Amino acid sequence: MAQCLTNLAALYDEKGDYVQAESLYQEALAIQRTAMGEHHPDVAGCLNNLGMLYLEKGDYARSEPLYQEALAIYRTALGEDHPNVAKILGNLAGLSRIKGDYPQAESLHRQALNIYRTAMGENHPEVARCFNNLAAIYQDKGDYTHAEPLYQKALALRRIVLGENHPDVAHSLQILAHLYCDMRDYPQAEELCWEALAIWRTSMGENHPEVAYNLDTLAGLYTEKGDYIQAESLYWRALGILQNVLGGNHREVAATLSNLGLLYQEMGDYTQAESLYQQALYIYRTALGEQHPDLTTCLNNLASLYHGMGDYIQAEACYQRALALRRAFWGEQDPSTATELSNLGFLYVAQGRKTEGLALLEQASSLFDLRIGQIFSIGSERQRMVYLKTLEGQLSSLLSLILQDFCHDLKAVQTGLNVVLQRKAIGAEALMMQRDTILAVCRREVVPPSEMVYC
Repeated sequence: MAQCLTNLAALYDEKGDYVQAESLYQEALAIQRTAMGEHHPDVAGCLNNLGMLYLEKGDYARSEPLYQEALAIYRTALGEDHPNVAKILGNLAGLSRIKGDYPQAESLHRQALNIYRTAMGENHPEVARCFNNLAAIYQDKGDYTHAEPLYQKALALRRIVLGENHPDVAHSLQILAHLYCDMRDYPQAEELCWEALAIWRTSMGENHPEVAYNLDTLAGLYTEKGDYIQAESLYWRALGILQNVLGGNHREVAATLSNLGLLYQEMGDYTQAESLYQQALYIYRTALGEQHPDLTTCLNNLASLYHGMGDYIQAEACYQRALALRRAFWGEQDPSTATELSNLGFLYVAQGRKTEGLALLEQASSLFDLRIGQIFSIGSERQRMVYLKTLEGQLSSLLSLILQDFCHDLKAVQTGLNVVLQRKAIGAEALMMQRDTILAVCRREVVPPSEMVYC
């Protein structure tokens, strides 16, 4: 009975009906606890299912303790080195990654990898999955040098173990394509996307959601290349598949609608973009609730559109709502709120509310500096310089505002000067670390005369 409920819950989960899925998962958990006792592995399985559901809903506070409870049960019942322990460690690592705790995520994934290698051997699909998970962390950090070989190892392993036309091979090709998109290697990304699409179509059929996700990825790639006609066609094809298979109110439908909105905004068709953004926002609210973090992206897109259209009232409302959601979810001082603060600050400046705008931009700069500190503590040299580059526009706009409207305000001028000096110091530190790394490598490659062999 519990297994039937779990299967039914998984079906509702896939359809995006999280309320019904949660109810069924809870019922299955109660049955297993009554029948098997609190510390049975089947109870841990139910706890894991619920944890994964709350993760999808963005309810991380409820997800983590369920994972931890499942982990404790598996360790006690099955031992430290059981694959089920590795599975929960991987789920906890995924949660840490979402929260931006990359050191913790990497540590947990490596623990899972060691367990899978010991229990299943080097050539097991779960080992490939761990390679992908580790690569994703490096990709998030901008460390593409470490991410690419791990993705390639996972792909090679899946091809050997599962065969060239297995869906997991297509998945590896697709995520590797995402990496090449981030690296701006569009020809390589396009080639991998089409290769993955061919496998999905052969193994799953034309109307499978994975086909739609791949079409969506290709559309984004063509958008980056400026081929809007091809991108538009692919987005609409992806949307049609998702609506037919998952229903009109699924979060993945909302994601594709939002991507289409971005395309039309880029093309200057603001009416169509607004309609698509509003549809996406409605679906997110219906499927995930008013407090889900996914709403922030959609609200920011809408706000950006209204800002560009000169509708400052609507733009402000959307920016404020996005900021409130971000703060409620991550806290007032989390660096992730800097973007919303900066956007809202520039909006106020455009409205002539320059004092209010400056205050928000100063707050944003402080939070950006916190983010810089985080990246510099865990990121690669490349990521450090890339992130500083992305902040140049925000810094230039802040300095222009101070020079034009606050040049006689000593506090504002000092704030601008402090930001400039701090960014310059951080940039210099990154270059020095890069130089030291290169010199250290060079020194290791130089063979002392005493160790030379003469023929």
